Amino acid sequence: MASQPNARAPRLAKAGYHHGNLRASLVQAALKLLDEQGPTALTLRGIAQVNGVTQTASAYHFTDKEGLECAIAAVCFRELIARLTEAISVSAAPEERLLAAMRAYVLYADSSPARFQFMFLARLIGSTRGDEVKVAARTCFGLLRLLVAELVTQAGGDSESVETETLAAWSVVHGFGKISAGSLIPSQVGQLVSHDVAREAVIASFVEGLAAKLAARRSGGTVMERGHGR
Repeated sequence: MASQPNARAPRLAKAGYHHGNLRASLVQAALKLLDEQGPTALTLRGIAQVNGVTQTASAYHFTDKEGLECAIAAVCFRELIARLTEAISVSAAPEERLLAAMRAYVLYADSSPARFQFMFLARLIGSTRGDEVKVAARTCFGLLRLLVAELVTQAGGDSESVETETLAAWSVVHGFGKISAGSLIPSQVGQLVSHDVAREAVIASFVEGLAAKLAARRSGGTVMERGHGR
């Protein structure tokens, strides 16, 4: 009877490849490599070496490089969703909630530029292995849509307005996020205003402009007419 534990030891060691915490450790290793070395560093061998396991162990969880990349992109989207959700929890006012979400979106791009640029790669979102990425991306966009809908509905807008204004909001915030993550703000702008000031100005300009447009539409006028005291 005393020899039974030794007889089972090799089997337990092999099962160690699939320990419940290993996948989380591999994900963290992949995120670190992505942050420090870029997407080319994301390999099954690389994350396995960081965790002191074999490539076979990492392949068990992600199958291959494409599977790893899709899994990491989904993680990044969930991080962004968490940031947006936290940001909007501080207010019940539609305009403030949209402003807070758009700010959080750009701040994520600022704090995690490699992740932000990686997660939106078309080859990952369009991959046949990218179901997890698609779901996370749709959830992220859906949250932004919900916030725009709150503002549009408050002003008596219709569903068409919700869709067009959501696309406009995403274009603004994602565009600025890409500019920010890629350090593409023109030098002449950077010399005049700080990055934070530029971010707040762009976001506020959109949200305040949208609110004004919706208010004018509700009253039967236009933004310009309201500005001239119609």
